[in-house]
Amino acid sequence: MFWIYLVLAILSLVLSNALYKSPMSPIGFFGVLWNSLLALFEARLTQYYPLSFQAHLVFLGSYLLFVIGAFSATSPIIKITRTNFNLFHTPTPTNLLDLTRSQRALDFMNMMNLIGLMLGILRLAGSVGWGNILNLAHVRSFVSAMGATEKIWGGLIGYLSSLSPLNAILGGVYYSERTPHDWKRVTLVFAVPLGFALLSGNRTIFIWTAVLFFVAHTLTHTLCNHGTFLRLVRPVLLGVILLFVVFTSIGTRRFDSTSQTMHANVELPWELLHAYNYMTAGFGAFSARLTHLDPLSIPGLMTLSPVIRMLARIDPDLIGGYSYDALLVYTIRNPSIATPVRTNVFTYLWGVFNDFGWIGILIVPWGMGITSGLVFKHLLQHPTFVNIALYSFFCLQFVYSSIATITHANSIIVSLMVLLLIHKLISAQGVERNVSSYLPVVSSATLSK
Repeated sequence: MFWIYLVLAILSLVLSNALYKSPMSPIGFFGVLWNSLLALFEARLTQYYPLSFQAHLVFLGSYLLFVIGAFSATSPIIKITRTNFNLFHTPTPTNLLDLTRSQRALDFMNMMNLIGLMLGILRLAGSVGWGNILNLAHVRSFVSAMGATEKIWGGLIGYLSSLSPLNAILGGVYYSERTPHDWKRVTLVFAVPLGFALLSGNRTIFIWTAVLFFVAHTLTHTLCNHGTFLRLVRPVLLGVILLFVVFTSIGTRRFDSTSQTMHANVELPWELLHAYNYMTAGFGAFSARLTHLDPLSIPGLMTLSPVIRMLARIDPDLIGGYSYDALLVYTIRNPSIATPVRTNVFTYLWGVFNDFGWIGILIVPWGMGITSGLVFKHLLQHPTFVNIALYSFFCLQFVYSSIATITHANSIIVSLMVLLLIHKLISAQGVERNVSSYLPVVSSATLSK
């Protein structure tokens, strides 16, 4: 199966470049990541238990359904690029943001995040003492024993930091368009999520910040002709190195290195094995749990948990009588499983399967392909800030698909809602792709589909 997944990853890249002249399409981005990670799982750098035949069918079938959905949604773009017109190039550099208003918005969200971090530090110090605030093992032991995750990082602090994803996207676009680059504001975009990660040991928000920032920066850079693609290599490479250093540094404080190396088939540094297991163990965990649902199964609980928990706050009877606290504990404390490396992530498909069963496995990947394809199509025709932001969220899900669905987090839902409220206030007039002026053979009816 290693070669099958590797070939599919290569074909995804080739198909994306052939159809859209870019690897950034849904088929290219998701296809390369999903199949490459499956190929890495099958490479068995760790002594993973074999995937079941049923799991292979789910992984392959969901990918094909995604491709079908994305292909059908982007067919008008394919008709254009088939004529050798490159929609990833505009005649002149174009700004997507009103730099003054976007700067104010970035300052406001940075300040919200910073206030949330400071309040979190005060709460944490009040619980474990100032002397233990940087003792991550002690902090996580306290949080686990006392169930204090919501008490320390939830409530007002959770809402203050819930704009971090949108802040990262705005920072990526702003950094690309502001000349000279505004390093102070961009540094703050990363500094606050890094502070949360160092104090809580939860690396997710920092990973999301890094991915969203560099995806938004890359899309802005390529779509609005702010320079050649090669100029992106250095900042993206630096971003990958930064992400890896932070990820492994916090990992060494959270985990015993023997837990990652004792099942290794090859001799590699602990940091590399840890990253490998983090990104691939979910496939084995999904296979192990595919034969049974969790005892608490409420449609939407694992895929749209913020919405379900909000309904529980309004009236528990709306979701079967379960209280908000019970649902919070259930969704936060996901039980781990041995693959043989212990993990509590199960790919994005597990939440879908747990919430909607086999119907969800059929519909959700296909629907994700259609919706991401539609956003990608509109992004190429109308490269506005809101379209870059929406597609950046899809790219984050593509990166995170071997782990979980991103819509289980409050910050994603809140950021999406705020994005739809403020995008017109901070955007400059977007680019209209008047393709007919370059290609008279392409009809306006084709573009409007």
